[in-house]
Amino acid sequence: MQTRKLKKKTDTGLITKIKRFATESVVVFLYRMYQISKYHINLFSHFFDSLTFYFHFYLTFFRKLKKYIGKIRKDYQKNMKKKDTMTKQRATAMWIIDVLALRVGNEKEDFEAETYGCCSLLVEHLKFDIDTHGTKSSDGKHIMTLDFLGKDSMRHHQTIDFDGYGDDGLRVYNNLLNFCKKKKGQAEVFDKLSVSELNDHLKTLMPGLSAKVFRTYNASTTLQNELPSDVAGKSLAEKVVLYNEANRKVAILCNHQKTLSSGFHEQFAKLEARRDLLKKQCDDLKKTISRIKKGKEIKLYPREAPKEKAQRDKVSHLFKKVPSLEQARKRKVTFQGRLNKLEMDMKNKDDNKTVALGTSKINYMDPRISVAWCKREECDISKVFAKALRDKFPWAMSAEMGYSF
Repeated sequence: MQTRKLKKKTDTGLITKIKRFATESVVVFLYRMYQISKYHINLFSHFFDSLTFYFHFYLTFFRKLKKYIGKIRKDYQKNMKKKDTMTKQRATAMWIIDVLALRVGNEKEDFEAETYGCCSLLVEHLKFDIDTHGTKSSDGKHIMTLDFLGKDSMRHHQTIDFDGYGDDGLRVYNNLLNFCKKKKGQAEVFDKLSVSELNDHLKTLMPGLSAKVFRTYNASTTLQNELPSDVAGKSLAEKVVLYNEANRKVAILCNHQKTLSSGFHEQFAKLEARRDLLKKQCDDLKKTISRIKKGKEIKLYPREAPKEKAQRDKVSHLFKKVPSLEQARKRKVTFQGRLNKLEMDMKNKDDNKTVALGTSKINYMDPRISVAWCKREECDISKVFAKALRDKFPWAMSAEMGYSF
């Protein structure tokens, strides 16, 4: 019996040692993984800091484009009329990149899906709304639809009325129509033009200029022009909506889209139900004020509070005892404020359901424009720039309220 007990004790001790060894091994492994991950996190942190620095540096370069943009536009306006096909294609592509903010194209890696931009458009990507004469639509307009897969395989679907762009627009329309004539669907529209040739020409107009610069320049210019100049008297929620409307125009210009989330309609239905309840409660409070003025009885909060939250919410506007006229008015203002804010939030959510506002904030718009506008209009910057963005662009936070791109 003694021998068995001793053997059992020895086995238990061995198991304990194995467990301790395994635990220590796991701890050491986890610690080493932490050190490795910490190193990589720091590495990526420095990498993104450097990207932010270069973005700041290049924004200064983009602002210089203002001095040259007039010269550049005169160049492509003149060359769109030339007989030489390559010159005409180059000028037309410059107009499209500048005015319609299309990416230049031919930017994908070999392992990426087949995507397109201005210089790589195929004839099948352009659909002209033309009559039997083959020049314009039946109602006399010059309309074309672009439909292709852009960067990250996002569909670019845009119908353009060239009449809205004056003589230049009509010339571009006719040039594109001619470029597509007698070509099959898989043929390139700009078959005589390459991206390198386009960029080489741009460098003769402004040192260091490339086609990519136009998107950042036009995004920042559009934001600055679309932000309202005076929003005095507006609530914070209204100011945020106005900012997002300007941001959305930039995102639409740059074709920054996102897929509608699967739960959007369900979430929005809940907001609609909440809005309808608030409207009813505001109407009830209006009637309560009227009845108090006339000295009539009013509906009070139930003596026994409803057990379910949904039922309690329905009667949350009612008073437990007869209120004064001033108290009723104050509650009406409170609930009306809740309704106004909710309606603003719903408009914001619905307007931006398929538009990616963040992409232009991160990569295209000069953040100093947003900071300066928030300072001028007394809008909380945290409502339009999340903490991650404020940390990404610390140099922009000190922009003066008079800053102009």
